[in-house]
Amino acid sequence: MEPNFTQEHLDKVSLSHEELEYYSKPDEIKRLLLERSYYQLATQKLVEKINTASNHLNSILDTPISITKRTYTNSLGFKQTQLITKTARDFVYEYRIKELANKIFSNSNYKGIDIDNIKYTFLIKDDSSE
Repeated sequence: MEPNFTQEHLDKVSLSHEELEYYSKPDEIKRLLLERSYYQLATQKLVEKINTASNHLNSILDTPISITKRTYTNSLGFKQTQLITKTARDFVYEYRIKELANKIFSNSNYKGIDIDNIKYTFLIKDDSSE
């Protein structure tokens, strides 16, 4: 988070004689250093709060909302039960896909197609966990 000031940046700043005298006082230098450390600490705390909020939101989105049982007969003739869980993130993805499809189809020649009956065969990969 440190700004990378080059010598060129420093050369562009000009101080008047009064400012140079004022900032040369030991107490003013100490105050500037304290302000700098305060802003660094404040920035660090804000980043921690953002990360905490992000983690809470991710845990909310990854909580199972809907659990469905599906019973079927496998190829050997045995009955098996499959649990299908949907999280809030899954519902959001489905909603966003429908919104995207609606936009695409509303701007094309497919105006008579019912979007809810279209099966989406592509996969959305969540890259945020990497």
